[in-house]
Amino acid sequence: MSYKDFICPYTKSELKLDKKKNFLLNKKKNKFLIKKNLINFLKINKLNSEEKLIKKGYDNFSDNYDKWINWMFSSFRENEQKTRNKIINKLKLKKTFKVLEIGCGTGRDSVFLEKRLGPKGKLYLQDISEKMMRICLKKFSNNKKIIPFISNSDKLPFSDNYFDAIYNFGSFNEFEKPREVFLEFNRVLKKNGIVLIGDENIAPWLKQTTYAKIIETNNNIFEREFIPLKFLPENSEDVNLSWVIGKCFYLITYRKGDSKPKLDLDLKHDSFRGGSLRTRYYGKLEGIDPNLKNKFYKSLRKGNNSITETLENLIKKYLKENI
Repeated sequence: MSYKDFICPYTKSELKLDKKKNFLLNKKKNKFLIKKNLINFLKINKLNSEEKLIKKGYDNFSDNYDKWINWMFSSFRENEQKTRNKIINKLKLKKTFKVLEIGCGTGRDSVFLEKRLGPKGKLYLQDISEKMMRICLKKFSNNKKIIPFISNSDKLPFSDNYFDAIYNFGSFNEFEKPREVFLEFNRVLKKNGIVLIGDENIAPWLKQTTYAKIIETNNNIFEREFIPLKFLPENSEDVNLSWVIGKCFYLITYRKGDSKPKLDLDLKHDSFRGGSLRTRYYGKLEGIDPNLKNKFYKSLRKGNNSITETLENLIKKYLKENI
């Protein structure tokens, strides 16, 4: 593994390997442990109570996770390999891509992502649970395309514009700061790079059906109605929402655009109200007596000036006389 792939996730500074090759060090000499070729960027004292609980949960059920996932796909009567490959197709991966998988778990998707990449491609695997990651890595013996690490999802140890694609399926609902996670994705993703996320959520049109109630009774995690569209970055393009696996998991894909939507803030309205997008939003005045307002509007309709133009002229006159 090349440790030059990483930067400090907290200071965004370069990292150096210590003499004994047991730690990566940032400029402040903070240490990040390297254990059996796995770098741990977590600062346990920085995790809040919710994050610690999530980490403990994944650690505790790591040994049974694969068994549970096998049962889930069987219960939905779905072929796991076909379903996961159909989802991964949405990333439109090329063999030379650098791909980041957030929350890789035991590698249920990782094994299919890795097959899409050629010798020059790289698959970076992230998780918060070392136990889950160790199970995952057993599926990739001496695979040079795989670069694993432990970290928070909103504190990633990479420079800006580093990845061609980001994949996360099955853990996004656990992120306490979804907006910060998306912003971090946006930072490390190249322009026009694609993000795919998915997690538990029964499709809205099924919510009140017996089908949904059976699923929710079996596992109350499906009672969630969380779909994180409102947290996407402003420069998101080609946003798509769909449902997979028995219509019980939402799937969101989007592309990192060049910039947020653009407006001509100073284009004047040719109307009675007048003004522009800028003046209507930033130039709001304090409320006045409704009867006085109605009389003012009624008198203006007899002339050619807009409300905005008339108010601006009155304010200019007042300022001229009183300043």
